[in-house]
Amino acid sequence: MKIFYRYGGSSCLEITLQHTAFSQTQGLGDTVWAKEIEHRQESWGYDLPGNADDVWDYLIGLDEASRMALFAHCVSLSVNATVQAWNRRAKENGQAMQLARSLGFGMRTAGWTPTVDNYLGRVTKAHILQAVREGKGERDAQLIDHLKKPDMAREAARLLEGSGWLPEVLRLPIDQIPAEAEGNATAVDAVVERDTAGAADVDLPAFLTEDERAGDGANDPIDDDREHLKAAE
Repeated sequence: MKIFYRYGGSSCLEITLQHTAFSQTQGLGDTVWAKEIEHRQESWGYDLPGNADDVWDYLIGLDEASRMALFAHCVSLSVNATVQAWNRRAKENGQAMQLARSLGFGMRTAGWTPTVDNYLGRVTKAHILQAVREGKGERDAQLIDHLKKPDMAREAARLLEGSGWLPEVLRLPIDQIPAEAEGNATAVDAVVERDTAGAADVDLPAFLTEDERAGDGANDPIDDDREHLKAAE
């Protein structure tokens, strides 16, 4: 009741659903799947009676498919697959993974892509380089390993565009990076040759192709801060 009615309503069912607003994570509310949830919420809000006391009769009058769709929408708002640095929530997220597999849902097919704002600008340089290695290969990672973090994050976003790469916390088992692609240099080179068709054909910014690297940028140490991604807050 409280999902659609500000003051809820009296009910013999003592069920409380908790959910996190998409606005709490930058850019998440603008995604396609968030807009779909928002649209469903608005549509049901228009259809439901204005008085919470009339909901029971409204539900009885619905056909079974519509009633189940409404219940599924309400329950879906309470799904929480957040991974926190201080609370891994292994059991809860294991169940969320089972649900995602059953529904055939994945962040890759949903259209998520790494950007400076939603991931690359929030993690260390080591994480940025690892992302490029996994998504595009060692050669592309070497193109940006001398850059300062802001430039590195921006160029990594450009390189990863269209690659389908996902951070580990957003991957389903079918999205996992093959072991040989992580540790086998030969496999990495093969992927790069196939996907990039030669470094000479890559459209790079001018400062990435200069022979002389900018002053202290070449010797910047990898950030050792422990900031982690907070997914799906």
